[in-house]
Amino acid sequence: MNTPTETTAIKAIRHVLNRISTSPEVGYYMGWGTESFSLLARAYGEHTGRSENEVQDEFAPNMARDPRKELRDRIEDLERKLSGSHSFYGEDGEPCYGARNLTADEFFAAVQSALLLRSHEPERCLREISTLFEAVDLPINLLSA
Repeated sequence: MNTPTETTAIKAIRHVLNRISTSPEVGYYMGWGTESFSLLARAYGEHTGRSENEVQDEFAPNMARDPRKELRDRIEDLERKLSGSHSFYGEDGEPCYGARNLTADEFFAAVQSALLLRSHEPERCLREISTLFEAVDLPINLLSA
């Protein structure tokens, strides 16, 4: 879709509009109702000869969602599973109740699963957890969980 007359600025505008459209998190922060979306759509519309509304319709955020809410839910789920004061489901899918005496490996596996960590190496997982912690403004206390 790149035309010979397209400037780097227009390519950048289209790139950000595509990210708003395809990334739920970017769409949440920069989509409908934001000045960013309005200005980008207006600028791209001026270049393509379309109205701001037409451009916004084309690049409408697809399934925009607040990533903080998703992370809060995952953290709460992890705390609930590790606390022993709430029910959880065992490997067989049956509910379990009461305190759990997890080995270090079981605890690590539960954290990996609940937080959807990609890495299986403890040091990398700690970096991923640190990144998640910095991304949300939540108190995470796994020691008391």
